[in-house]
Order: sequence, then structure tokens, then C-alpha cells
Amino acid sequence: MGDIYHFSIEDFHNRLDAAKKYLIKEYAVNLLIVAASSVNDGNKAELIVNDAFQEVFKHADQFHSQGAIREFLYNKVKEECDKFNS
Repeated sequence: MGDIYHFSIEDFHNRLDAAKKYLIKEYAVNLLIVAASSVNDGNKAELIVNDAFQEVFKHADQFHSQGAIREFLYNKVKEECDKFNS
């Protein structure tokens, strides 16, 4: 049985795969539910969520807590869904 990973912002800043995988595992399903219920298109929902993760990973050093990362992801997904629906 493997060790349980405990997220650290330093790991995220250093762009460690374990930190990225943790965030995806922690938030992807709920973000997909939010996006899919808004855009009613599973493929588009996946693209929106993927783009949100890519954006947060691209700017990793700008986030100082897991809460800030979570807030960014949800806001980005909601913003992109609103653009899609307008």
C-alpha cells in the first residue's frame, strides 16, 4: 500500500506531479459536475475543466494556499461556462 500524499503549496510551486495529481483528484469530478450542468455538453465541460487546471498550473507561483487554488478553479469554470452560454 502506497503512502498517502499530503498537499503542500511548496510542492505546487515546484510543479511536482504529486501536487498536480492531488488537485486533479480532489477537484476534477466536482468541477466537471458544475461545468456539465451549466453547458449541457460533456465534451465542452471537460475542455473547460481541463483549461482551468492548465491555467492554475501555468501560474502556480501566484497561489499561496489550497483554498486560493480551489477558488480560482471554480471561478474559472463558472466564468467559462457563462461565456459558453452567452
